[in-house]
Amino acid sequence: MQRTAATRCTGKLGKELERAAAAATPAHQYVPWILVDEVPLGADCGNLATYICTAYTGEKPGACYKTPDFLPCPGAPVGASSLSLD
Repeated sequence: MQRTAATRCTGKLGKELERAAAAATPAHQYVPWILVDEVPLGADCGNLATYICTAYTGEKPGACYKTPDFLPCPGAPVGASSLSLD
């Protein structure tokens, strides 16, 4: 990357883009804060594939029929509750 390209993002344009992204981001408790159909997954974000497969209305890929490994959500506080799309 050229230095000029990198420095453009640290100036006025970078600050404007950062503010725009912050304004478009819903309120959240920690990062990553993942939404599926506007529903926050919270501490259950390790089950992202399950939520996506449940919400997807098209022909589901083979991965949707496998039992996914649960991965803990890296930003979730200990003891955070899990959510359900039921």
